Amino acid sequence: MKRIYINLLVILLFSACSKDPIVQEDIYNTRGIAAVANNNFNLTLFAMAMQSSGYTAILSQRGPFTVLAPSNAAFNLMNIRNAVDIRNASGLLSEIIPYHVINQQISFDTLGISTVHTFLMDNGLPVYISRRENSRDTAITVNGVRLPGNALPTPNGNMYLLDQVLLPSTSGNVQEVVGNESTLTFFNAAVMRSGLYKILTSSDIFTVFAPSNQAFVNVGITTTDSIYRMDPALLEHLLKAHITTGRRFINDYIFMADVATDNYTETMIDNGDIQMQLLPMPGAPGRFRSIRLSRLNNSTGMLWSASLVKENLAASNGVVHIVDNIFVP
Repeated sequence: MKRIYINLLVILLFSACSKDPIVQEDIYNTRGIAAVANNNFNLTLFAMAMQSSGYTAILSQRGPFTVLAPSNAAFNLMNIRNAVDIRNASGLLSEIIPYHVINQQISFDTLGISTVHTFLMDNGLPVYISRRENSRDTAITVNGVRLPGNALPTPNGNMYLLDQVLLPSTSGNVQEVVGNESTLTFFNAAVMRSGLYKILTSSDIFTVFAPSNQAFVNVGITTTDSIYRMDPALLEHLLKAHITTGRRFINDYIFMADVATDNYTETMIDNGDIQMQLLPMPGAPGRFRSIRLSRLNNSTGMLWSASLVKENLAASNGVVHIVDNIFVP
């Protein structure tokens, strides 16, 4: 009887010590990047886009990740406003969302200043990040798009908000970017005829201010056939006035400009200068929305001016901006 009592006591004690263990919180699932996006009213469309593309599960894992999360307003610019639009754009979003994820944790505010840094996104394509500052402002830009705030740290990485959706570019080098733009067929013909395609397909880095088709028409060049009949040396001289070395997005120029004059001088590969005047952002003192360009023809004294039509077309060896006029050196 005594032995039975002891055995029963041991069983009771063992049962008391073997209760189910307390399940610990899965911090990545409840407080990771996906959870933060799901609970941010300004990121409802991004949260739905993550779910549509399979990234909710991915961004609930340990990581680490750095995520560039477009705001609702950014998706609105693409005419994506609700769950129906997300569903209809599911194929496009499956290409876009991976271009907003870096498989490492990065604090952009620790990057070197005045340098364009390259990172590979989850789809293997590069993204170009600049950290700039001057006496009145500081900014971090991604493919020329300014980040509106600091990182939101989470247990599995950092998340930054974006006011614009990044579109992955598979165009390749500068020449291929030009060739894929329907408004640059005249400029593309001039590049091919002049032989400058040899440098624009090289590993050297260039920023190109490419005149639109209408810009050529405005100076009397109305067909691509007429371009192919022009003197290649003359075309080369003309086009070099639109090309400079280095990768410069428009926000880079805004921060490089003199804060007293709001002007920056860029030297092109023909050794001539283009003046870039900053255009103020209405209602935001000290902030600028774009630039206007001008170049003086030293022979005639004529000033050629141009505005941007399209900007920040990233290429593997530079960036292309489309302008509405031709600079005649």
